[in-house]
Amino acid sequence: KAVLTDTTFAMAYCQLAVSLSASKFANPLSDLTRERAFIRLASKYSKKATEREQDYILTALTIIDRNFDAFHAILSEMSLKYPDSKETHYWLGYSYFFVENYEQTIITMNKVLEIDPKYANAYNIIGYAHSRLNEHEKAISAIKKYIALQPNAKNPYDSGFEIYFIAGRYDEAYMICEDAIRINPEWIQFKRYMSYIHLFRGENEKAYALIRDLIKRYPHQESVLQNDMGCINMYEGKYKDAAVEFQKVIRITQKSKNTNKEISAHFNLGKFYCVVGEFSNALQEFSIAKNLSEEVYGESYNTWPIRADYFSGITNILLGDYIEANKASEQIKTYIENNNYDLVLKDFYFMLLAEIHINESQPNEALRIFNKVSIITKRSFPHYHCMMAEILSLQGKNEDAIYVYQGLYDNWITTNYGNFFDYFQERSMINYHIARLYEKKGDTQQAILYYQKAMDQWKNADKDMTEFVDTQARLAILLEKD
Repeated sequence: KAVLTDTTFAMAYCQLAVSLSASKFANPLSDLTRERAFIRLASKYSKKATEREQDYILTALTIIDRNFDAFHAILSEMSLKYPDSKETHYWLGYSYFFVENYEQTIITMNKVLEIDPKYANAYNIIGYAHSRLNEHEKAISAIKKYIALQPNAKNPYDSGFEIYFIAGRYDEAYMICEDAIRINPEWIQFKRYMSYIHLFRGENEKAYALIRDLIKRYPHQESVLQNDMGCINMYEGKYKDAAVEFQKVIRITQKSKNTNKEISAHFNLGKFYCVVGEFSNALQEFSIAKNLSEEVYGESYNTWPIRADYFSGITNILLGDYIEANKASEQIKTYIENNNYDLVLKDFYFMLLAEIHINESQPNEALRIFNKVSIITKRSFPHYHCMMAEILSLQGKNEDAIYVYQGLYDNWITTNYGNFFDYFQERSMINYHIARLYEKKGDTQQAILYYQKAMDQWKNADKDMTEFVDTQARLAILLEKD
């Protein structure tokens, strides 16, 4: 309304750009075209703005352009220039958080609270910073203050769930969900979270029952909930049932004519086919998704082809066809360059190349390439952590690899941007991977412990599931030796 009233109102354009990009700039897959148009209008008309407003516009421009080094540098200067500005200190603290300097994040956010003790978002970031430092009690204390300051808002409860979940305190995470639902029964995501907690507590039937109930009560969310059913079955090793659920999601999205969700459903089914070794079917699903995205988006912003080529490359690696995998990596690079897309998307190119070197048992070369991956992707994709564990294992650093896998158990942050399939798929194999590493180290007792954990998780698994069969055989041998 402000820019309609005054088409040269710089700060209105700036705030519009910031508001629209707030949940997008840290997502490497998001389109910031519209936001960049607004922030450039803000910059164009900034001569009429105050010096402080001009500095703010410049700061916003750097973050929306994903120039994180410039973002931090400008904010460092502004914090000295405007020591009384809580917003400046907040964004400086956020920039520290973004580059994983959590100690400085906490120090800077506390400066925000010195200026305004009721600045709720500062407590949110402090909570996550302590959580990343494994200071869980301090993280929980901060999130409780965040909730107290905004008791009727959704995000404090979402943060509360994540903080308790990361701490492995499932019962309290469940209670946070119950609190959220009491405030707003339509916040369906908290009911989904409750089903996941049931699953990870070993209460599988309660998890299924809750999702089934949600499907009946929220038919407009059927595709999302049906995907949850597939993920839960996959986690249990019930691959035949999972296949049915993931295939059902495609039919639901086609019936509702929701093309974006249909594309995503094809990707998930393709990734699932990789899990069960049906590689030709996987390649077909990725091709369908890519072609469908090109039909829908045309010349518009479209990152689906990048993802399709990445997963096709991964599939070809599993097939042992490194020539096709390399072709896929070059297609990713060319597509990004030809469309002038953000360089952060080259993370898919780097990860695919690293994956090739991992499978060729070249850990040092894999690590060299892997180190080029951005912080955004490291934080958002669970497979990144599994790749790092594989590299460490190939380097003979099995204890470090185990530590990385263990850190993924409750790293709910990696589900950012809707990667629930990836999180469930990777987490479903953690006990198995850790057991194999302990066996490799010659630590029989720990190997037995984690193989038994895997067997408990897969107590309802398909009996011909490859990892289940392998776990059963290895456990029997180790128990006999023990």
